[in-house]
Parts: sequence; C-alpha cells; structure tokens
Amino acid sequence: MINEKNSLVARLYRKFIWLVSRPQERGVHSAGYWMGKVRQNTVTLCVKDTGNLLEIGCGDGLFLSELASANSQVHLFGIDNMPERLAVAEERLKKQGVNGAQFCLGDATHMPFPEAHFETIVCINLLLNLPTLDVVRSFMKEMKRVVKGGGRIIFDIRNAANPLLYWKYRLARWYDPSVKDLALKTYKLKDIARVLAEMDLAIREKTAIGFPWLYLAPVILIEAEKK
Repeated sequence: MINEKNSLVARLYRKFIWLVSRPQERGVHSAGYWMGKVRQNTVTLCVKDTGNLLEIGCGDGLFLSELASANSQVHLFGIDNMPERLAVAEERLKKQGVNGAQFCLGDATHMPFPEAHFETIVCINLLLNLPTLDVVRSFMKEMKRVVKGGGRIIFDIRNAANPLLYWKYRLARWYDPSVKDLALKTYKLKDIARVLAEMDLAIREKTAIGFPWLYLAPVILIEAEKK
C-alpha cells in the first residue's frame, strides 16, 4: 500500500510549503504562504490596539507571538479546540517573555467569556475550515456576543471568485493528505457581507491579499465593527 503522506507528490508539496513560508514559521503546522500573509496584514491592523484582544483558533500561537512583539499594550487571549496546539502557543509566548497571555480550550460557538469582553476579536485562517454559511453565521453570532460595542472583528475568507484558489482546494487532497478531513471552503464576499448585515456588523475595511483587485484576490481580509 502506498503511504500517501510520503508519496512523491506529498513530499514535493511539503518542500514547496517550506520554501514559501516565512523563515521564522517553517516547520510549524500552520505555516504557509497565504497563512503568513494573512497574519502579517492582521498584525498591521492591530499594532495600535489596547484592551483585550482574542484570537479564535489561535493554533500554535504564531499570530499572537508576532503581535506581542509589535504591541506590548494589548492584553492577549487565545482559544482553540486542540489542547496540544494550545500548549505549543503558551510555551511559545512564555519563551518570548510574554507572561500575561491567557489561553483557553473551547468551542468557538460557545465561548466561556462574558458578553462585551473584548475590544478586538481576530479569527484568521479559520473560515476556510467551516463547511457552510450556517456554521459561519454561528461563529459570527458568538463573536458579536463577546466583542464590545464599537469593537472590531477581523477575519479572512478564501475567495470563491478566484479560480486558481478554487481549483487548488478542489485538488488539495491529491497532494496534501493532511487536509483530507478539512472543509477547504471558499466563500463569496457578497454572501459574507449578507451574514454580517444580518448580525448588524458593519464592514469597515476590506483588504485584498495576493492580488491588487479585491474581486479576484485569493484572500480577502475583512474588518467589521459591532454597531
């Protein structure tokens, strides 16, 4: 039987990911070209934040670590449903000298935080793993609950209007066995905008990542505000 993980195509793909990842992220589970670009752009949006900031799906802690280096004024929280990655994230920030960050194991649709607890919520490189708009809606509902009025929700979508990205995800299981249980879902900006309008969340900024035209950008970073 052929070991898919060690097939030639899989090995070449892992090598490609290593080459296009940022040097400080190579070898980390959530490394990758688009993931790194999303993190970079999100750090830029949060570099002047104060108060409480929550990252949903914080994983190995790459975003929180980078933000901590750029902004020492914000109080960092992370939540994830995988305890082994939370442990890596916590250790990463401790080694960095960031001792005030708080990490929580939990479900992003039922978070153990009080209402209006955060000035900023970050949910990046995650919606591509949500299989339907209904699931996206449940995430947005919970994020709206825990963010303060006037606070921000920052998230990204993999853009369904980009044909190369669409086919990349359709064929991913042939070259990357690690994603066989993931949704790898692209979304249309108009559908996401409709969900936000239903939640009374206003889009304040949209950033195209990977292409100068928003409509065809592989990734769109969205900054929404709770009215």
